[in-house]
Amino acid sequence: MFNLFSDTHGDLGKLFGIRRRWFFWLPSVKRATFVFDKEGVCQGAFSHEFNVTRHTQDTLGVLKKLAT
Repeated sequence: MFNLFSDTHGDLGKLFGIRRRWFFWLPSVKRATFVFDKEGVCQGAFSHEFNVTRHTQDTLGVLKKLAT
């Protein structure tokens, strides 16, 4: 089982450096996924804003490795 977190107040975005100022049509938060293992160690960090397929594949790859 994996826990998902939503950064509704932007605290984690600031901490991990994924906040930005509004730039034309881009949102203020970058698409980013961080995968942590049971010990709290970051095993993957992905920020493929314009390539959703690659973002999903990379994230799932790390999750599958951690699940075994």
